[in-house]
Amino acid sequence: MTDTTPWIWLRGLTRDSHHWGAFVDVFRRAFPAAPVVMLDLPGNGILHRENSPKTVEAMVAYCRHELVARAIAPPYRL
Repeated sequence: MTDTTPWIWLRGLTRDSHHWGAFVDVFRRAFPAAPVVMLDLPGNGILHRENSPKTVEAMVAYCRHELVARAIAPPYRL
């Protein structure tokens, strides 16, 4: 597959990006052209010292802001 649409992975199986473990390498071998972006939400993973968003809307806003800051443009796959 040569699709270069970025895959956005959220919170590493509901914890943090570290918990994706070996699946990251398996996925990248299967889809080598597709970028993988692992986002930790505030309050989780590398952002564990930050306050967690209190609403789903705030979580979405954080993710959108982070993707813009990383210059990762839509479309995305979640």
